[in-house]
Amino acid sequence: MAALEYAGLDHTDNLPYGWEQKTDENGQIYFVEYRFETSRSLALHGALVILACRNLQKANEAKHKILEEWEVMSLDLASLRSVQSFAEAFKIRNLALHVLICNAACMGGPWQLTEDGLEMTFQVDHLGHFYLVSLLQDVLRHSVPSRVVVVSSESHRFTEIKDSSGKLDLNLLSPLKKKLLGPVGLQPFQVVQ
Repeated sequence: MAALEYAGLDHTDNLPYGWEQKTDENGQIYFVEYRFETSRSLALHGALVILACRNLQKANEAKHKILEEWEVMSLDLASLRSVQSFAEAFKIRNLALHVLICNAACMGGPWQLTEDGLEMTFQVDHLGHFYLVSLLQDVLRHSVPSRVVVVSSESHRFTEIKDSSGKLDLNLLSPLKKKLLGPVGLQPFQVVQ
Protein backbone atom coordinates (compact mmCIF):
# COMPACT_ATOMS: atom_id res chain seq x y z
CA MET A 1 0.00 0.00 0.00
CA ALA A 2 2.98 2.33 0.49
CA ALA A 3 3.61 2.18 -3.26
CA LEU A 4 0.03 3.31 -3.84
CA GLU A 5 0.37 6.19 -1.40
CA TYR A 6 3.68 7.22 -2.93
CA ALA A 7 2.13 7.17 -6.39
CA GLY A 8 -0.76 9.31 -5.17
CA LEU A 9 -3.33 6.60 -5.79
CA ASP A 10 -6.06 6.07 -3.25
CA HIS A 11 -7.76 3.00 -4.71
CA THR A 12 -6.90 -0.15 -6.61
CA ASP A 13 -9.59 -0.03 -9.31
CA ASN A 14 -7.15 0.55 -12.15
CA LEU A 15 -4.22 -1.58 -11.02
CA PRO A 16 -3.18 -4.78 -12.78
CA TYR A 17 -4.72 -7.98 -11.43
CA GLY A 18 -2.58 -9.55 -8.72
CA TRP A 19 -0.34 -6.50 -8.20
CA GLU A 20 -0.69 -6.70 -4.43
CA GLN A 21 0.64 -10.27 -4.38
CA LYS A 22 3.98 -9.33 -5.92
CA THR A 23 7.19 -8.99 -3.97
CA ASP A 24 9.08 -5.81 -3.23
CA GLU A 25 11.15 -4.80 -6.27
CA ASN A 26 13.06 -1.91 -4.63
CA GLY A 27 16.60 -1.76 -5.97
CA GLN A 28 15.79 -3.94 -8.99
CA ILE A 29 16.36 -2.52 -12.47
CA TYR A 30 14.06 -3.67 -15.26
CA PHE A 31 14.38 -2.96 -18.96
CA VAL A 32 11.01 -3.31 -20.68
CA GLU A 33 10.27 -3.01 -24.37
CA TYR A 34 7.10 -0.95 -24.50
CA ARG A 35 4.50 -2.61 -22.36
CA PHE A 36 2.54 -0.16 -20.25
CA GLU A 37 0.87 -2.47 -17.72
CA THR A 38 4.03 -4.50 -17.10
CA SER A 39 6.02 -1.32 -16.55
CA ARG A 40 3.33 0.19 -14.38
CA SER A 41 3.12 -2.84 -12.10
CA LEU A 42 6.91 -3.04 -11.73
CA ALA A 43 7.14 0.68 -10.93
CA LEU A 44 4.39 0.42 -8.33
CA HIS A 45 6.50 -2.23 -6.61
CA GLY A 46 9.56 -0.01 -6.41
CA ALA A 47 11.55 -1.11 -9.46
CA LEU A 48 13.49 1.31 -11.62
CA VAL A 49 11.87 0.76 -15.02
CA ILE A 50 13.70 1.68 -18.19
CA LEU A 51 11.11 1.73 -20.95
CA ALA A 52 12.44 1.38 -24.50
CA CYS A 53 10.25 2.63 -27.32
CA ARG A 54 10.44 3.62 -30.93
CA ASN A 55 8.12 6.58 -30.25
CA LEU A 56 9.61 8.65 -27.40
CA GLN A 57 6.62 11.00 -27.25
CA LYS A 58 4.23 8.13 -26.46
CA ALA A 59 6.70 6.68 -23.97
CA ASN A 60 6.99 10.00 -22.14
CA GLU A 61 3.19 10.30 -22.05
CA ALA A 62 3.06 6.84 -20.43
CA LYS A 63 5.79 7.86 -18.00
CA HIS A 64 3.76 10.81 -16.76
CA LYS A 65 0.87 8.49 -15.92
CA ILE A 66 2.99 6.81 -13.26
CA LEU A 67 4.72 8.71 -10.48
CA GLU A 68 7.45 6.16 -9.77
CA GLU A 69 11.01 5.66 -10.95
CA TRP A 70 10.79 5.28 -14.68
CA GLU A 71 13.10 6.21 -17.51
CA VAL A 72 12.59 6.30 -21.25
CA MET A 73 15.18 5.39 -23.88
CA SER A 74 14.92 5.13 -27.66
CA LEU A 75 14.95 1.66 -29.24
CA ASP A 76 13.70 0.54 -32.66
CA LEU A 77 14.06 -3.21 -33.17
CA ALA A 78 13.55 -2.68 -36.92
CA SER A 79 17.00 -1.07 -36.98
CA LEU A 80 20.07 -2.99 -35.85
CA ARG A 81 21.88 0.35 -35.61
CA SER A 82 19.21 1.52 -33.13
CA VAL A 83 19.63 -1.68 -31.08
CA GLN A 84 23.39 -1.17 -30.96
CA SER A 85 23.01 2.52 -30.03
CA PHE A 86 20.58 1.61 -27.25
CA ALA A 87 22.95 -1.01 -25.81
CA GLU A 88 25.89 1.42 -25.91
CA ALA A 89 23.83 4.18 -24.23
CA PHE A 90 22.67 1.75 -21.54
CA LYS A 91 26.20 0.49 -20.83
CA ILE A 92 27.55 4.04 -20.49
CA ARG A 93 25.16 4.54 -17.55
CA ASN A 94 26.94 1.72 -15.68
CA LEU A 95 23.69 0.34 -14.24
CA ALA A 96 22.94 -3.24 -13.28
CA LEU A 97 20.26 -5.01 -15.30
CA HIS A 98 18.25 -7.49 -13.26
CA VAL A 99 15.48 -8.30 -15.75
CA LEU A 100 15.34 -7.74 -19.50
CA ILE A 101 11.78 -8.17 -20.79
CA CYS A 102 11.69 -8.71 -24.56
CA ASN A 103 8.10 -7.97 -25.45
CA ALA A 104 7.94 -5.81 -28.56
CA ALA A 105 6.58 -7.40 -31.72
CA CYS A 106 4.91 -6.58 -34.99
CA MET A 107 2.45 -8.62 -37.00
CA GLY A 108 -0.17 -8.30 -39.65
CA GLY A 109 1.56 -5.56 -41.62
CA PRO A 110 2.46 -5.73 -45.28
CA TRP A 111 5.62 -7.62 -46.24
CA GLN A 112 8.55 -5.23 -46.15
CA LEU A 113 12.28 -5.09 -45.58
CA THR A 114 13.98 -3.20 -42.77
CA GLU A 115 16.82 -0.75 -43.40
CA ASP A 116 19.09 -3.73 -42.72
CA GLY A 117 17.59 -5.69 -45.63
CA LEU A 118 15.78 -8.22 -43.43
CA GLU A 119 12.08 -9.08 -43.36
CA MET A 120 10.39 -6.71 -40.88
CA THR A 121 8.47 -9.20 -38.71
CA PHE A 122 11.41 -11.60 -38.43
CA GLN A 123 13.81 -8.81 -37.45
CA VAL A 124 11.50 -7.10 -34.93
CA ASP A 125 10.11 -10.27 -33.36
CA HIS A 126 13.30 -12.36 -33.26
CA LEU A 127 16.60 -10.97 -34.54
CA GLY A 128 16.27 -7.61 -32.77
CA HIS A 129 15.71 -9.33 -29.42
CA PHE A 130 18.57 -11.76 -30.00
CA TYR A 131 20.93 -8.93 -30.94
CA LEU A 132 19.88 -6.86 -27.92
CA VAL A 133 20.37 -9.76 -25.49
CA SER A 134 23.75 -10.59 -27.01
CA LEU A 135 24.89 -6.96 -26.68
CA LEU A 136 23.74 -6.79 -23.04
CA GLN A 137 24.81 -10.26 -21.88
CA ASP A 138 27.93 -8.94 -20.14
CA VAL A 139 25.74 -6.53 -18.14
CA LEU A 140 23.34 -9.38 -17.30
CA ARG A 141 26.22 -11.60 -16.15
CA HIS A 142 27.53 -8.87 -13.86
CA SER A 143 24.00 -8.38 -12.46
CA VAL A 144 23.42 -12.02 -11.41
CA PRO A 145 20.87 -13.05 -10.36
CA SER A 146 19.38 -11.70 -13.57
CA ARG A 147 17.05 -13.00 -16.21
CA VAL A 148 15.81 -12.46 -19.73
CA VAL A 149 12.06 -12.82 -20.22
CA VAL A 150 10.86 -13.29 -23.80
CA VAL A 151 7.12 -12.73 -24.10
CA SER A 152 5.39 -14.48 -26.97
CA SER A 153 1.92 -14.58 -28.44
CA GLU A 154 -0.73 -17.24 -28.66
CA SER A 155 0.86 -18.52 -31.89
CA HIS A 156 2.76 -21.11 -29.82
CA ARG A 157 -0.48 -23.09 -29.84
CA PHE A 158 -0.03 -23.79 -33.56
CA THR A 159 3.19 -25.82 -33.40
CA GLU A 160 4.08 -29.49 -33.36
CA ILE A 161 6.87 -28.95 -30.76
CA LYS A 162 4.88 -30.33 -27.82
CA ASP A 163 5.58 -32.54 -24.85
CA SER A 164 3.46 -35.51 -23.80
CA SER A 165 0.93 -33.23 -22.06
CA GLY A 166 0.34 -31.28 -25.28
CA LYS A 167 2.14 -28.12 -24.13
CA LEU A 168 4.85 -26.34 -26.09
CA ASP A 169 8.23 -27.78 -25.12
CA LEU A 170 11.08 -25.46 -26.04
CA ASN A 171 13.48 -27.88 -24.37
CA LEU A 172 13.08 -30.05 -27.45
CA LEU A 173 14.87 -27.32 -29.41
CA SER A 174 17.97 -27.29 -27.21
CA PRO A 175 18.36 -30.11 -24.68
CA LEU A 176 21.87 -29.01 -23.63
CA LYS A 177 21.08 -25.39 -22.74
CA LYS A 178 21.04 -25.93 -18.95
CA LYS A 179 24.35 -27.75 -19.12
CA LEU A 180 25.93 -25.00 -21.23
CA LEU A 181 24.47 -21.96 -19.44
CA GLY A 182 24.58 -23.19 -15.83
CA PRO A 183 28.33 -22.71 -15.30
CA VAL A 184 28.07 -18.97 -16.11
CA GLY A 185 25.21 -18.42 -13.64
CA LEU A 186 22.35 -18.52 -16.14
CA GLN A 187 19.34 -20.76 -15.69
CA PRO A 188 16.93 -21.10 -18.63
CA PHE A 189 13.29 -21.92 -17.93
CA GLN A 190 9.94 -21.53 -19.61
CA VAL A 191 6.39 -20.82 -18.56
CA VAL A 192 3.69 -22.07 -20.91
CA GLN A 193 -0.01 -22.11 -20.16
